[in-house]
Parts: sequence; C-alpha cells; structure tokens
Amino acid sequence: MPAHRHLPPAPRATEGILGIRSQAALVAMLVIAFTLFTGGVVMILVLGSALRGGVEESLRSRAAEASAIVAAEGPGALGAVEARHLIASGPLQLVEHGPADAGKVVYTSSVIWDTPVTALNPEPGQVLVDPHATSPHTGDPIMVVTHGVQVGNHDYDVVVAGSLVSVERALRQDAISLLVGVPLLSLLGGLAVWLVVGRTLRPVEQIRTAVEEISVADLHRRVPVPPGRDEVGRLATTMNAMLDRIQHAQDSQRRFVADASHELRSPVAALGAGLEILAERPEESGAVVPLLKTETRHLASLTEGLLLLARADAGTLRGRRIDVDMDDIVGAEVVRLRTAGRLKVEAHLEAARLVGDPDELHRVVRNLVDNASRFARSRLGLTVVHEDGQVVVRIDDDGPGIPADERARVFERFVRLDPARGRSHGGAGLGLSIVSSIVAAHGGTVEAGESPWGGTRISIRLPGTDAVTPDPEDS
Repeated sequence: MPAHRHLPPAPRATEGILGIRSQAALVAMLVIAFTLFTGGVVMILVLGSALRGGVEESLRSRAAEASAIVAAEGPGALGAVEARHLIASGPLQLVEHGPADAGKVVYTSSVIWDTPVTALNPEPGQVLVDPHATSPHTGDPIMVVTHGVQVGNHDYDVVVAGSLVSVERALRQDAISLLVGVPLLSLLGGLAVWLVVGRTLRPVEQIRTAVEEISVADLHRRVPVPPGRDEVGRLATTMNAMLDRIQHAQDSQRRFVADASHELRSPVAALGAGLEILAERPEESGAVVPLLKTETRHLASLTEGLLLLARADAGTLRGRRIDVDMDDIVGAEVVRLRTAGRLKVEAHLEAARLVGDPDELHRVVRNLVDNASRFARSRLGLTVVHEDGQVVVRIDDDGPGIPADERARVFERFVRLDPARGRSHGGAGLGLSIVSSIVAAHGGTVEAGESPWGGTRISIRLPGTDAVTPDPEDS
C-alpha cells in the first residue's frame, strides 16, 4: 500500500519578507514622509522668501527716504536730528563716486562702517539690491540696498543694510523641526496603519487558520463570519458557500461511488456464479447462457450510463449540433410502442425543429418512454408542441404517479422511490439522471409533474431553432 503523501502546511502570513500589514505600514510611512518633507521644504522656501521680502521692503523704504533728504538738503543733512530715525534703524552709508576713484564714504552711521560694504553703483534714481552680502566686521549675512542720487555735479550712493541673522535663524529652526518631525510623524503614522491593518486582517487570519485546519475528513466545519457586512464578512460568507459546494460534491461523489459499486456488484456476482456453474456443470449451459447474456447487457448498459454521467460532470457532454426534427424522434417511439401493442398510445405531434445531437435526444425520449411504459397501467400520451420559441415534449402515463415532494429527486442518480422497484422494474436508477444531464447540455430543462390521468407527466423544454445558432463546424 503506497505511503500517504502529506502536503506541507500553507505558509503563515508572517513568514514572508513583508506581509500585507508591514507593506501597508511601510507605504504609509513613505507617503507621510514624502508629503511632510515636500510640504515642509515648500513652506520653508515660501517663509524665507516672505521674510527676505519684508527686510528688502524696509530697506528700500529707508534708502528712498534717505535719498530724498540728500537730494533736497545735501549730504550733510543725514546727520541732522530729522534723519536720526534712519540711522537708528540700521547701518547707513553715503558713498560718493568720483571720476578717478571707486567710491568714498562721506557719511556713515557708525565708525565701523567706514568702508563701502558693497560694490554696487546704481545710476541716479536707480535702486540695486545685494541679497547675499556679509558684514565686513562680523561676517553675518546682511542685505544691502543701494539708491543712486545726484546732488549738483556729484553722484552719491545711499547704502542701507539690514541683518539677515534672525531670518536665517528662523529658517534653520524650521529646517531642524522638519528633519526631526518628519521621521517621528512618519513612524507614528506607520504604527497607526500597522495597528489598524492588523485589526482589519485579524478576521482574515482567523479565516485562513480555520481553512488550514479543515481537512477532507471534516468538511462540515465552516470559517467564522465576522460581524458587519464589509469585504471580510463577504469573503467569509463566500468561503463558507464554497465549502458547502465542496462538501456537497464530495458527498455526491461518495454516494455515486457507493451506489455504482453496489449496482456493479450484482451483475458481476451473477456472471461469476454463472461461469462457475458452466465450469462444474456444462450440461446446464442452455439455462445459464441466457442469464449471462442478460447480465452482460445490464452491465454494459450500466457502464455506458456511468460514463455518460462522468462526461456530464466534466462538462464534455456536447455531441453533434445539427438540425433535428423532434417530432420525428417522438413519432418513431410512437410507432414502436403501438407495434408492441401492450399499451394504448395517444400522440399529438407538431412540427418542431431544434439544434442538437440526434442520438442523445433519441436516448432522452427512449429513456422517458421506457420508464413511463414500465409503470403505466393501460395508456401513454406523447406530445410535441412549439411554444414561445421552445420545443416542448410531454410524456404522460396513467401509473401510480410520483409524490409532489419526490419529483425533484427522481432526476438524481441511483434513486428508486419504491425499494421494491429493483432491476426487474427499471435497472440501476440512472435513466432519468441521464435524461436530465443530456437536456441540460442542450440548454433545456426537465421536470416531473402529474398527468391528466393521475399518473406522471415528464415535461422537457428545449430551445427551438429560432433561439439557437448552430456551431459553425456543424453547419
């Protein structure tokens, strides 16, 4: 007996390099970090531009006022009391430009600013700005605004300077806050996402664990369905529905194998017993050989039926697709029944054409007619009509009928409603199941009901030619 091979257990979510939970947290951290860093850089640039713009605007105002005083009252007016507010606001120089020198400081607000702090030399009325100057004494960053002014035949530059130390300090503090805050906030955001995703995936892990523990021997188990109607809840419901189908398929397969084994056992046993009799008592061959032929035919019929149902289960029960006159097939059965003469046969056959396999459709009608003949008391009714684009076949008998709550079961495999109806009355119980499979393969339906005579009516509905397009290869 071969050893059983055990499949390795499914890998846990935590065994991968990065699970969904970790991936979501990492992506959240990256998105948060990128967003905060980009926004922070933009904010610092905008803030720096605004602060420098404020300094420049203040310096331009001082330079314009000082230039107006020099132009109106001369260079010496900068030392007057009226101009002291300009000096108190920051460094101020008045530089005279002659034809032979680069510039000479003729007035300064402080002795430490006794040399020109910039090489800018604007034309009279022109204003030039140096936003990246440095203090000649401290090396601190400053901004210099130079305003050209002409007094008589002399050209002067009014130079005012403003410190940028406070601006640089504010921007530096913001940059440090950005470098410290972005990683911290990213970690907090990633942690929050990690916790939320973990909570969200907890039911999924419970479902996975439950599915992993379900084996072929206990398909009755189901996965837990979390409260709520979210995607996880629908996943659990779908998983349980899938397990229901698997369990039903397995149960059907087990019943099929058990019933097939039971049905095959009888003819095989009969054949074996007959062969033993022939071997021991050849003189009884006249009585044994007909029995062996009967059992062989039954075994062949049973095997053929099982193979057809197996093809139906595999979805390969699709034969030829040609135009078929259903009234001709049913009419042939009417002739056969009337020739036998055992039952009174009533027929109503309208012209009805459909697309299908004539051999399979003939088998459907033959199975239904034989089944009805076995249980009819005195008469059968065969009807073919064309209704609403469908071909409808009805077979009625005046037998004992089928209880209403059992009419769906008769199309299941190996079903005999009356245990007394064994092989002597109908074979293995595959006929109606074969009918149902062939009709379904042709896109139709079959159902059992009550005939007008109190017996059983089997109704088949198949698409007519006006509702079906034949396969191109069968044209």
